Amino acid sequence: MAHRSKLFPTFLAVLLALVSAGSAGSEPPATNTTIHEQIVRTEHSIDGRFSNLKDVIDSTPMPLKGVTRGGYLKGFGVVFTVQVNLLPVPNLAPFSGGMSEKDKTNLNLRKRQRLEDLEVRARTILVEEGPRLTEVPATEKVVLVISLLHYSWEDVSELPSQLVMQARRQLLVDHEAGSVDLPTLKKQLELAYF
Repeated sequence: MAHRSKLFPTFLAVLLALVSAGSAGSEPPATNTTIHEQIVRTEHSIDGRFSNLKDVIDSTPMPLKGVTRGGYLKGFGVVFTVQVNLLPVPNLAPFSGGMSEKDKTNLNLRKRQRLEDLEVRARTILVEEGPRLTEVPATEKVVLVISLLHYSWEDVSELPSQLVMQARRQLLVDHEAGSVDLPTLKKQLELAYF
């Protein structure tokens, strides 16, 4: 035990020397407050696009579940995630017996019909918000991941659980400048359902 206590000051001195040598000349990583501010502004804008009834295409809202979250991945781009309910349904009373199979099938059909509207919203968000993210390099991507809310009792056949739409920021800037038309933009946007 006495031998260990004699080694402890030596161990401590070596540890402090290594820590000092490792931190000499290095600074903590810089935080980019501008990109953070742009991400926060875009998060709020996306939230508003789903909650603002004047932006609703067919007058049935797609309510958000939670709030939009964004993050920047250096060398890749910026990713925004949001969860929406394609079609709100009335709350089911605990002893009501739930929805009939016919109602569940009808809900499934109506939700599938709203996927095109969701694509339009996602494309509009990328087109309008992407060019404003000036701190994201033009060679990197702007990605929108929309998770779709499904209830455990729902018929989810042929319904995706996520829509992912992405584009290089340069494409979005070029579209805003008028050098890329809408049909070309639609072809170059990467769209996937999961």
